[in-house]
Amino acid sequence: MDTLSLFPIYLATGAISGLLAGLLGIGGGLIMVPALLAGFAIAGVPSASIPALALGTSLTAVCFNSLLASREHLRLGNLVQPFSGRMRVLAAWLVVGVLAGTLLSTRLPQRGALLAIAVFQIIVGCQMLRASFRPAPAASGLSKAQLQADLVPQQQLQPQQARAFLLLTGMVSALGGIGGATLLVPYFKRAGIEYSQAAALSSGFGCVIGAAGCLSYALLGQADASIPMTLGSVNLPAFASLALGASLLVRWGARLSKQLPQVLLTRGFCDFLLTSGGKLLLPMVLVL
Repeated sequence: MDTLSLFPIYLATGAISGLLAGLLGIGGGLIMVPALLAGFAIAGVPSASIPALALGTSLTAVCFNSLLASREHLRLGNLVQPFSGRMRVLAAWLVVGVLAGTLLSTRLPQRGALLAIAVFQIIVGCQMLRASFRPAPAASGLSKAQLQADLVPQQQLQPQQARAFLLLTGMVSALGGIGGATLLVPYFKRAGIEYSQAAALSSGFGCVIGAAGCLSYALLGQADASIPMTLGSVNLPAFASLALGASLLVRWGARLSKQLPQVLLTRGFCDFLLTSGGKLLLPMVLVL
C-alpha cells in the first residue's frame, strides 16, 4: 500500500489539526505525528525510516497550518506587529533550537524524547486546569497597546532565561514534530495575555518552528529510495493531504477563538494537553 491510498485519513487528520491550529494556537503536530506513524507503517515504509519521516512531514504541515492560522489571526486583530524587531530576535533563537533538535533526533532514543514530552504535557495541563478554576485576577492582563509596544512579556523571564526557554522550545518541537504551543501558550498565559492573543502569538512562532523543521528534515534527513515522492525526511503526498485538510477548517477555528469564553478555551487546551500526553505515555507504561 502506498501513501496516496491513505489520503482520506490524512485529509481528516489535517482538518482536525487545522481547526485546533486556529482555535488553540497549536500547529497540530501532536495529532499528526501519531497518524503519520500509523499511516507509514500501514503503507509498508521501512520501520527505521518511519520516525524521522513522520517528524519531518509533521513539521512541514505545522508550518502550513500555523501560517494559515497566523494570517487569519492577523486579519481578526489578534496578532499585532508580527515582524517587529523583538519578534525576529526571538524567532532566531527558536530556529537555532530547531536545528539542534533535528541533529539530536538522529542520536537520542525516540522513546526518551517522547516520554519527556508526555510528562511535560501532563504536568502543564494539570497546572493550567487547576488555575482555570481560581477566581480571575482583577485586570492583570496586558492591553493591546502594551502588546503593540512589546509583543512578548518581559516580566516572566529575563533575556537570558527567555533565550534558553526558546532554545528548549525549538529543540522539543523538532524532537516531537510539534509547533511548540505546549510550551508557548502556557508562557503567554502566565504573563497575563488573553487566550485569543496567546493562540495568535503561538501560531506565529509555530510557523517559524515548522519552516525551520521542514528545511532541517528535508536537507538533513536520510532519503529512502523505496519511498516515492519523498524529499529527505518529508513525504510530499502525506503533507499535501494534511495541508488540504487543514485549509478547510483553520479559518473557522480562528474565528471561534475570538468568540468563545477565555476559560473555555483554556480548559479545552488543558484537555488537549492531558489527552495527548496520556496517549504518548500509555504505550510506554504498558510495555514496562
